Amino acid sequence: MSSEQCAVNADGSLKDANEIDFYHDPDDAAPITGPSMTKVAAHHKLSDYFYKFDESPFYTWSMLLDPRIDREALEADYEEDPTLAGHLNTSRQQLRRYFNTNYISNHTPLQSTSSTSSIASIGSSDIIHVDGSPQKKFKSKYHRKVDAVHDELTEFWKLPPEDSENCDPIVWWAGHKAMYPNLYRLALDIFSIPGSAVAVERVFSGGRDTISLRRASLSADTIRLLMIAKHRLYLARNQKQ
Repeated sequence: MSSEQCAVNADGSLKDANEIDFYHDPDDAAPITGPSMTKVAAHHKLSDYFYKFDESPFYTWSMLLDPRIDREALEADYEEDPTLAGHLNTSRQQLRRYFNTNYISNHTPLQSTSSTSSIASIGSSDIIHVDGSPQKKFKSKYHRKVDAVHDELTEFWKLPPEDSENCDPIVWWAGHKAMYPNLYRLALDIFSIPGSAVAVERVFSGGRDTISLRRASLSADTIRLLMIAKHRLYLARNQKQ
């Protein structure tokens, strides 16, 4: 029996996936009894990845960093469900910990750098002696430039939500780079993750064309640069059209 006959009903309509019979050979008259090895193998493979989505924090983090999300309304909806409320609170704590570890610890704040360079360039002639000591005038004049770095996550979560129809999260974050110099980098890294497997599969398919058998010894950095250059050329070609 051909594969087309196995997947088609008598009236010509297609069968559902669970209604299709499997055969060892195309010429067999009777289908395989019980669950086929193909179905069992497919089920096991899907089971390996089924819970991977729940383990990833980036789905919730992208929601917490989306300027279009009304966080007060979200908390109100989750308030009646202890499980969802606890998950939201845990995700916030994990996001803050990840942000402080990877985007704050090893990054020099822009405000401190600019204020230090400004103060270093000041001479004694720049200090005005009026109604007080020069030290007081110095502190008063440059008080705003030496303020401590603000909590970017807390400040962002205090903002009202943006219009969901007219706001592009990536464009919004790029426009608020000066206000959130560290959080902006984390947001763009998260929003650059494809939301579906289609784009990822396309990257792997294109990577196979780039990494041939004779070029299999390329380093990971070289492959990354080649894939980025290939994608930029693809975007530039589409923009011209």
